Amino acid sequence: MRQTCSDAEHFARSEELQKFEGYMKIEVRDPQTPFDFGQATTAWFNTSGGKDYALRLWVWHTALIFVALIITVPFILPAMAEFAVVSWEVNRVTFTGGTPEYGPFLQAMGSAGPAYLLFIVAIWIASAMGEAAFYRKYLTSEEPARIPVRFNQFTLRNMLAQIGFYLLWIVLTFFLTFIVTIITAIFGFIHAILAAIVGLFAFIALFAFMFAIYPVRFAAAAALTALAEKTHVFAAKDITKNRFWGLLGAYIVTYIGGYIAYYIVYIIVLIAVSGNPDIFTAMSGLSTENPRATFDAMFARLSNPLVILTSVLGLAALAAAWSGWMLWIAGVSAYAVRLWQNDDPSGVFD
Repeated sequence: MRQTCSDAEHFARSEELQKFEGYMKIEVRDPQTPFDFGQATTAWFNTSGGKDYALRLWVWHTALIFVALIITVPFILPAMAEFAVVSWEVNRVTFTGGTPEYGPFLQAMGSAGPAYLLFIVAIWIASAMGEAAFYRKYLTSEEPARIPVRFNQFTLRNMLAQIGFYLLWIVLTFFLTFIVTIITAIFGFIHAILAAIVGLFAFIALFAFMFAIYPVRFAAAAALTALAEKTHVFAAKDITKNRFWGLLGAYIVTYIGGYIAYYIVYIIVLIAVSGNPDIFTAMSGLSTENPRATFDAMFARLSNPLVILTSVLGLAALAAAWSGWMLWIAGVSAYAVRLWQNDDPSGVFD
C-alpha cells in the first residue's frame, strides 16, 4: 500500500525532528553493517514502496524532465548551431596558423548564454524534484499523496545541498591548485626534473581528489539533508567515512553505466532527428566543412510532421534515460546514509 504523509503527520514528525536534532550528532561511526554492493547499486528499487514506487517515480520524474526539454530545446538548437559555426571558423584559422578573430566567438557565447542558462535551470529543478522525492521515500518512507514529485521544501533543501556541494568543490579545488603550484615552484628552484616529478604526482593527487575523493565523501549531502530536514554539506564527509572504497565502486558503476546508456540514447535520437551522422562533428566545430549546411538541413527536416513526432518521442526517450541515470546515482547516496543510520549503536533511528 502506498504510504503518504498528511500535513498533520508532517508537522508532528518535524516537531519530533526538532527535538531530536538537539542530541542527534552527525559524526563518524564505526561500521556495524557490511557494505552490500548489490543494495548500493539497486537502492532506487529498494524503497518501502519497492519496484512499484520506483517505476511510478521514474514515470513522473521523466514527465518533468520531458517538459523541461520541450520548453528549452527549441531555444538551445539555434544557439548551438550558431556557436558551432563560429567555433568552426575559429578552429579553421587556428589550425592553418592564423590569428583568429574572437569577437564573433564571444558574441556567439553571449547569445547562447540565456538559452543554455534556461536549459540548465529547468533540468536542474526537474532533476532535484525527483531526487528529493526518492530520498524522502527511501530514508523516511514518506511520500506526498497521489503525485510523488513536488516542488516543496524538500526540493529546495535538495537544491541548496547541491549548490553547497559544488561551491565547496570549487573552493577546495582552487585552494589545492594554488598549493600544488607553490610546491612545484619551490622544487623548481632546486631542480627542474625534480619539480616535474613532484608536479606530476601532485597533479595526479589533485585529479584524484577532484573526481574521486571529494565526490564520494560529499555526494551524500543531499540525501543527509532529506533525512535531517536541514541542509547539510560539510557533515556528509562523516557519513561516508570508512565506506569510501565500496561507495567509490558503486558510484563508478552507476555513473559510468548510466552515462553510457544515456549517451547511446542521445546518439540514436540525434541521428534520427538530423538524419545525418555528421551532426556530431558539426556540433563539435571540428568538421572539415562548414557545419552550417548540416544544421540548416536538420532545421529543414524539422518542418516535416513525421520528424517532429520523432523529435518529441526522442526527447521523451532522453528524459527517461536522464531520469533513470540520476535516480540510479541518487540510490548510492541514499544507501550511504542508510548505512550510517544502521551504524548507530544506540539505535535512535529505529
